[in-house]
Amino acid sequence: MRGIEQTLGVSRRTVSAWLKEQANDLPPLEETLQPVDSKKIPMLEWDELRSFVFRSKDKVRVWITMNGESREIVASACGDRSENTSRILWDRVPSAYKEAIVFSDY
Repeated sequence: MRGIEQTLGVSRRTVSAWLKEQANDLPPLEETLQPVDSKKIPMLEWDELRSFVFRSKDKVRVWITMNGESREIVASACGDRSENTSRILWDRVPSAYKEAIVFSDY
C-alpha cells in the first residue's frame, strides 16, 4: 500500500478505501480457483508469514494454504500459532480440497 500511496500521491486511507470498495464486488474465492482434477489427490502447502504493524513486538502471522500444483492461494487466516488459528484456516479451505494431502514445514 505504501508503494501505491507514493506512486499515485494519495493517502493510505484513500488506497484502503479503494481496496475495500473493489473487494465488495469480487466473487467468493472458491469461484475463482481452477477446478480440482478429480483423477488426482490435490496437494496443499501450508505456510506462515510473520510481520509486524508499527512495532516489532506487535507481531502478526499470516497463514496461507496454497495449491501445490497451480500455486494458487486457496485460503488464508491471521493469528498466532494456536490450534484455534489452524481450525480457522482449515474451515476456510474449499470443500474440493478437504481430501488433499497437506504439507507444512515442520
